[in-house]
Amino acid sequence: MSEVHRGVLLSLACILGLSALTLPAEWASAGPLNPPSGPIAPTQKPLAEIEPRIAINNTNTPGDADSLFRITNSGSYYLTGNIDGKSTVKCIEIFAAGGAQITIDLNGFTITGLSDVRSESAIFIDGDNAHVTIRNGTIRNWKSAVEHFIGGSVTLEDVRAYRSLFSQYVVKNATMVRCLAEDGGSTGFNVGGGLLVDCSSINNTGAGFTILNASTTVRGCVATSNDGGGFDLGQGVAESCRAEGNSGNGFTNPGVMTNCIANGNTNDGISASFSATIRGCTVVDSGAAGIRVAVAGRIEGNTISLAGEHGIEVAGSRITVVDNTISSAGRNTGSFAGVFVAGTDCSIDGNHITNMTLGGDDFGIRVTGTSNLIVRNQLSGLSTYFSIGASNTSGGASTTPSTAGPWANITY
Repeated sequence: MSEVHRGVLLSLACILGLSALTLPAEWASAGPLNPPSGPIAPTQKPLAEIEPRIAINNTNTPGDADSLFRITNSGSYYLTGNIDGKSTVKCIEIFAAGGAQITIDLNGFTITGLSDVRSESAIFIDGDNAHVTIRNGTIRNWKSAVEHFIGGSVTLEDVRAYRSLFSQYVVKNATMVRCLAEDGGSTGFNVGGGLLVDCSSINNTGAGFTILNASTTVRGCVATSNDGGGFDLGQGVAESCRAEGNSGNGFTNPGVMTNCIANGNTNDGISASFSATIRGCTVVDSGAAGIRVAVAGRIEGNTISLAGEHGIEVAGSRITVVDNTISSAGRNTGSFAGVFVAGTDCSIDGNHITNMTLGGDDFGIRVTGTSNLIVRNQLSGLSTYFSIGASNTSGGASTTPSTAGPWANITY
């Protein structure tokens, strides 16, 4: 008999006043009435299995004289809510050594400094050779959002910093992904080595990014409206980055730059000091030179337009300028050129220069240095195509490409 039928008959027996004992035994069976022997076991998971991480609080991570909370052991930690703390003590101090592995999940919460005197950083990483990961939260109104000077490494993911008194992030050996620095009192990112990906620095009073180690790569990052320039790369690598509307240079001191954009910066679009490779970049509306390079390097395949001064300025020696496109440079008062060479032993090859007519004394290519090679360039719409000093080698100029030699510069 099915359970449904048995239930119906039992209900009918109750209505008729019949005892379940008068029914067949198998009809009245409802299972054993005595529970099994032994202690009753829990049927749900303990809290340690549901949330195995360690909450940051006065019980688990008590602070000391100069910190609100202090972490000294490896583990995975998390915030349970917003924190309002006086900026005269560190909010979270990490003091761990010996290769400790520490992860902090800010859990989307905000750490806010409340004191007008911002003498300490929100998160301060101390101790030797600790490896710290911090992710997913916002930090406001401290000396710095995250400060890390010593050994080990730090990884920051989806951290947003606002209104730090000094540099918003001061880190070394760092990996930073999708981090933001905005409205700070100095540099947005001050980084001594590592990798920065998709980070943004906006409206800081110092540079957007200051890189202190040539081993650093900056990829897909943006610097906008910073008072101290966009990126100071410290001979590091910049890939697909953008500097826009900064006071100062868009990019300074690159080692290798590829596919970057400098737009509307008040000084040079790109200024390189030594042994730089700048390839496939776009420079628009720079206040001074489009690209300025001092000593050694290769400037290749870039597009420069509306530079205030020279499109490309070559100040030193052993620099190759090849296959660049330059238009409408020399907007400022003065005598400027699409390509200006003051150095020696440089090669100016295959560049396309147009529309240098905003000033009557502007030039397509002007060379005041010696022992330089000028070949295969294409120039149009210029009041003066060439001004090449003595002791340089040129392929000459022709208006007839079909009869010109293979090294000739073409004007049209």
